Amino acid sequence: MISTYPHWSEQSLRQAQPELRLQFLQNFFKQGFPQRNDENWRYLSLTPLLEQVFRSVRHQTEHNYPVEKYFIPDTYRLVFINGVLNSTYSSLSELAQRIFLKMEPEFSDREFAHFSSFYWLNGALTNQGCQLFIPENISLDHPIHLLFFSENASGTMFHPRNRVVLSTNSQATIIEEYAGIGAGPYFQNAVNQISLAANAQLNYYKIQKESLDSFHIANTLFELAHDSLVRSYHFALGASISRDDIIFNLNETGASCELYGFYFPKANQNIDFHTRVDHFSAHTLSSQYYKGMIDHQGHGVFNGKMIIHPNTQQVSAHQQNANLLLSESAAIDSKPELIVLADDVRCSHGASIGNLDQNAIFYLKTRGIPETMARTMLMQGFINDLLDKVPQSLLADHIHHAIAD
Repeated sequence: MISTYPHWSEQSLRQAQPELRLQFLQNFFKQGFPQRNDENWRYLSLTPLLEQVFRSVRHQTEHNYPVEKYFIPDTYRLVFINGVLNSTYSSLSELAQRIFLKMEPEFSDREFAHFSSFYWLNGALTNQGCQLFIPENISLDHPIHLLFFSENASGTMFHPRNRVVLSTNSQATIIEEYAGIGAGPYFQNAVNQISLAANAQLNYYKIQKESLDSFHIANTLFELAHDSLVRSYHFALGASISRDDIIFNLNETGASCELYGFYFPKANQNIDFHTRVDHFSAHTLSSQYYKGMIDHQGHGVFNGKMIIHPNTQQVSAHQQNANLLLSESAAIDSKPELIVLADDVRCSHGASIGNLDQNAIFYLKTRGIPETMARTMLMQGFINDLLDKVPQSLLADHIHHAIAD
């Protein structure tokens, strides 16, 4: 990727807001790609990504794309194919009647201290994205489905940049999904900035099922005002290397968040989740529940951090990470972190790593169930514990099919 640096500068100057884009690119050059001597990146090597050469090229050909298999009934869809909004598959007019919608990235010169340099690279080169503004007192009748689909995109990089704002007393469900088919590596580098005003509620789903030759990096920020609530569900299944940085800022009294996640690296996949919840105000609540299944030579990473800042009393923060290793070569690095700088708080965190219960497998075999099916049943039980927390049954089915496919 380093060999394409000069082209990035030229591209930044050719697009909208060139001065701000160039500043983003300079910030990226100053910071550089993350290295393993950075504590936040010690468990993940980016060497396979950096050895590639990618160009920011948007392309679509005139043919039917196999995207309908990813559609979810009763949703408003925004479908991006190889970096371009596809109006044929999207619900632009229906959605525009209910919310304020802009089909372009939003730019801000605000610095986010805990994002990696990929945030700056996204801002410099972004070529797709949307802005969703949910008006006050509006409860959307259907979820919004953002589908980013890549087909035969080898050698291409995409930088989607999305902004979501929920106004006071509004409610919405948003599904962010990535899928890819075709041989050859491509690079998806996403940024999402999500803000909730007072008493707003959001159910947020992310399903990552890129092709197994691809690379997926994402930075997502949630900012919550008083008495707002976010339930987030992240499922990482695809890509050769996948990294999600998820940051929650609980800025005002009564803000709360529930984080659920599942990762399933197989073959030689590396899937890395880093979460950070900052309790900046008293009377805030957070919970994290992430589970991982790792098979073959797969490698999973979970690093969850909760920070209770000074003078933030009556805070509740809990975190749990459970992992199931399915082969002798599977590996997991689990690092739950808790930093408490205040009194009068209720906090807990923990992690577990185990294997399939051989006694349970033996018991099922004595009942005439083949070993392969017995293993599958135990794996499904491990997954269903998390899927049961998905409130919408159609979404739970969609996620289950993505995992099983």
